[in-house]
Amino acid sequence: METCCQWTARYAWDNCQIPNCKKLTGSISLQEWIRSHILLFYSQDGIRSHRIQALVATLWDIWVTSNKRIFQEENGYLRCYFRHIRESFLVLHDFSKPDTRPQDPVSATDLSCVPPPSFLQASLRRLEYALFNDSLPLSTIRVDGSWHKQSKHYGIGWSIELQNMVEKEVGGRSRIASSALLTEFWACLYALRWALDNGYRSIKVLTYSALLVTALRKRRPSDIQLLWTLKEIVKGNAFQHSIILKVDRTQVALPRRIANQC
Repeated sequence: METCCQWTARYAWDNCQIPNCKKLTGSISLQEWIRSHILLFYSQDGIRSHRIQALVATLWDIWVTSNKRIFQEENGYLRCYFRHIRESFLVLHDFSKPDTRPQDPVSATDLSCVPPPSFLQASLRRLEYALFNDSLPLSTIRVDGSWHKQSKHYGIGWSIELQNMVEKEVGGRSRIASSALLTEFWACLYALRWALDNGYRSIKVLTYSALLVTALRKRRPSDIQLLWTLKEIVKGNAFQHSIILKVDRTQVALPRRIANQC
């Protein structure tokens, strides 16, 4: 006898309306069934296959609906499934729209007139000061990242300057990233999260990356991963004051060393 979750999944696939999507009969494994459809749709539609997108969205929403039921005791299987699938297709629709925004403002040409270190800055919270004011009691966090083009491996590190002017290593991590700039974004994001978790509410973040600060100032990078990460940096900002400063490389020596060791 099928459970409600199994029935919902079967209903979803029987009514998904994806052209040439064969019903899951149980004669092959689910993994093989998914693989065969992705290969079929890719061979017929190419890399931007709308059928692959719909297939993945359906898989995702069945999984989300099941998890909501198991972990959050959310009832109404079909109602929840239809809500999730509607949200996913709205996201897919937005993602598939042609990019009509101006050419990426964060480019090498932006650096031809970059202000001197500490004059290029971005504020995550609107301050009453046009430029950074040293009289503000801000805790200093330094961030940096390293990225290897061939392996796509990255390392990031961050440090905190204590009241006695001693710099302390406080965090680092490593994974895979698509670009050096995305690595700098993540270094900033994880340092901000660490600061919030440890009770800091007024901070200045020092970075060597002029592109990072420029992107935070303009807030419209064309790369979708950069855009999502930027939104994570900006959204839910609980800092009373926070500012990102471009500084000389010598000022981020410790986080640079942490990043290289990750």
